[in-house]
Amino acid sequence: MIDLGETVAQRQDRYRAIAGAGAVVVLGLVTVPFAGQPFGTSYPVLSVVLGVSIVLVALAGILLWAQSQVTASIPLLVLAAFYGATALLMTPYLLLYHGLWPNISAAISAGPQASAWLWFEWHLVFVSSPIAYLVARRFFGSGMHSGFAGLEKRALLALIVLPAAVAAPAIWIANLPAVSVHGTRTAVAWETGSTVVVVSLVAIAMLFQHNRFRSVLDVCLAITGLCMILDVTLTVMGAAPFSLGWYVSRIYIVIASSTLLVALLLQTATLYAQLAKTADRLRDESLTDVLTGLSNRRAFDLRMVQVLADGVRLSRGAAMLMIDVDNFKAFNDAHGHLGGDECLRDLAKTVNDCLSRTRDMVARYGGEEFAVIMADTDLRGALIVAERVRSSIEGMGIPTPRGAQYPAVTVSIGATAVESTAGVTAEAFIEQADRALYRAKETGRNRTISWPLEEPVESAVAV
Repeated sequence: MIDLGETVAQRQDRYRAIAGAGAVVVLGLVTVPFAGQPFGTSYPVLSVVLGVSIVLVALAGILLWAQSQVTASIPLLVLAAFYGATALLMTPYLLLYHGLWPNISAAISAGPQASAWLWFEWHLVFVSSPIAYLVARRFFGSGMHSGFAGLEKRALLALIVLPAAVAAPAIWIANLPAVSVHGTRTAVAWETGSTVVVVSLVAIAMLFQHNRFRSVLDVCLAITGLCMILDVTLTVMGAAPFSLGWYVSRIYIVIASSTLLVALLLQTATLYAQLAKTADRLRDESLTDVLTGLSNRRAFDLRMVQVLADGVRLSRGAAMLMIDVDNFKAFNDAHGHLGGDECLRDLAKTVNDCLSRTRDMVARYGGEEFAVIMADTDLRGALIVAERVRSSIEGMGIPTPRGAQYPAVTVSIGATAVESTAGVTAEAFIEQADRALYRAKETGRNRTISWPLEEPVESAVAV
């Protein structure tokens, strides 16, 4: 399943989610009594944490956008747009708060106050993303949408316009008196923080009402909302920057930023593993004859090229057998296609059992024709194998129709070999084996003939 919103959360996924939610809640409860304790000022550490969070949110947005492209899902596209807008809003917040944008900070004269409102705005956009996603699902559904291409352009436009429109008030608000809590200048007020908490609670409630956290995406978004509630709570309770609560709240930002990304990456890894298995299975199927389970003509052609190339590289020869079931049309007419198919399966197994080396290949070459390619084998060795095959098939005693040339099903075999494969083409090699097979059929069937001619290992004709 490519759409994470349609991927059902398994029992182990729910257990992990419960364990993770419990861990973040416990961390918050342990921190609350000491939230206002100063914990040392460290702008570089804070810059790294926020920078990492921006990258995590942006990557999650990119992966969501990629999923929306594959599934033509408007809800995923909306969620991707909100994640992208969040990353864009977090960037000026980081720059203003840490003085990394000195010209702008000087121009608005109250960098911390502007960054406080940017904090509120990117939090609000971030926690609103599940609501926007669920509204989009209600209106557009979860399947592929025919109007996806047109709405995609609007979503990308919203990705640019939304952060700009939301961030614009920060420039004006920057000149207002600084927000304070408990008489201490701080980045967050109770009013702005409570708004983010309420929106997060609404988002979690909507996710639960939607399908009881049935999908992996809903579970991730719910955990993200929980982390944002704890982030705001500890930030406000910390009352001042660089307090313990303020630092722990930044941990929650990283967790919230990475939760969905981790799920998307795990899904990508799972899909890649499934794709690799599917590719291997399809490759095997494309090289296997469905009826007999032997290699098919395509696999034989590939093996032929490999054997000839290895012979040139190692200065070795190769041999080939062409096997044709004698008078098979008459057998088919008498026993029907199902009987003929069963006969071919039995013959295929017998031929395969006659090969003693794993590097030798037998393939179903045509309707009732089989071919064997043997590396590093001379003509004498090929004739030994061919006679083993011929006698084994005759010994199976599969009865033929009344009036047939032989009382049991037999095969004619053409054998050929070269001492060196240098300069030998696959077409020429097959043609030699075909010529030998034609002679075997022409001279009475149920025999092995070689090309070039050589005396058979044993008498090949069973009267």
